[in-house]
Amino acid sequence: MNHIQPFLFLGIALSVLSSCKPDKEVIHPEYRALVESVYASVTVEPEELYQVFPASSGVLKSVLIEEGDTVSMNQLLAEVEADEPTINAENAALKSKLSEESYLGAASALARLKDDIRMAEDQLRIDSLNYVRQQRLSEKEIGSQVDLENRKLKYESSLNRLATLRSSLKETDRELRNQLKLSKNELDRALSRLGDYSIRSRINGKVYSLLNNEGELVNAQQAFAEIGMRNTFVLKLLVDEVDITKVKLGQRTLITIDAFADTVFEAEITKIYPSKNEQTQTFMVEATFVSLPEGLYNGLAGEANIITAQSENVLVIPSEYLFEGNKVKTKKGAVTVTIGKRNMEWLEITSGLDTNSVLLNP
Repeated sequence: MNHIQPFLFLGIALSVLSSCKPDKEVIHPEYRALVESVYASVTVEPEELYQVFPASSGVLKSVLIEEGDTVSMNQLLAEVEADEPTINAENAALKSKLSEESYLGAASALARLKDDIRMAEDQLRIDSLNYVRQQRLSEKEIGSQVDLENRKLKYESSLNRLATLRSSLKETDRELRNQLKLSKNELDRALSRLGDYSIRSRINGKVYSLLNNEGELVNAQQAFAEIGMRNTFVLKLLVDEVDITKVKLGQRTLITIDAFADTVFEAEITKIYPSKNEQTQTFMVEATFVSLPEGLYNGLAGEANIITAQSENVLVIPSEYLFEGNKVKTKKGAVTVTIGKRNMEWLEITSGLDTNSVLLNP
């Protein structure tokens, strides 16, 4: 692409460049301000503009938006037919509910085990008292040794039964808790898969384009819509690779938009993308309007001059008076000059001429 743009509108914006070049063939070098800039093509885009892609393929069951609609974050935009995922989600929800009842319900295995443990604890207390009482009687030589051993065996049996029930409660609690967790995870996955069939907005913004209608097939590789901010726009600039090193954040930029004839807007460079587009051999640069104009639309095209340097009161000559790279024609013959800054119209002369020099157009 051509990376140097004539400073037609730059002269409109900067009063120091408002005067025209001399039309006469014989001129003198003169002192004036010299502005250097980098040319870029411009496209107007809504801020945060993005393409909406369905997460799953299928037929659009319903489209709930139109172009130009205002949307909010997470708002449902459209639905893709999802009969099987819906059934899977319902089955997962039922399984999760059954697992929850098995773990937390009043008639669950855990509840029955807890009841058994309470009864076993009561029985253990009774058997423990009977055993202690029989021991005391035996110490007084009352009762037989068989009675003591029977009391002891019954106490130990109750003790073992309680331990077994407590161990069973712990193991059953672990199993049922894991089953409940697994069923909830399965439900979450089923709902997530079902959610893939719902297309939602990720920002508060506006629908700038709608690319599919109800009944049409959609897939994850094809955009369904474009959404961006409502009243905030950014400028996308394409800068030639030979000029990108001159562009810096914060630089003043003068913009003309084809739809706004003879109007120059001021902007500021806000972002420089680090990778080159191999196809166009350009770098993407973003700028924002200093004062946002009304009536902007997505896709408006224009041109930009990024001001990279501005020198005041320097000796300049029109660029067409230079030939062979470093020479000018005077009444005394060709003179070699040293060139400083330049733009499309003017050249800074750092040595070789003064305001008394008479130049002829070569």
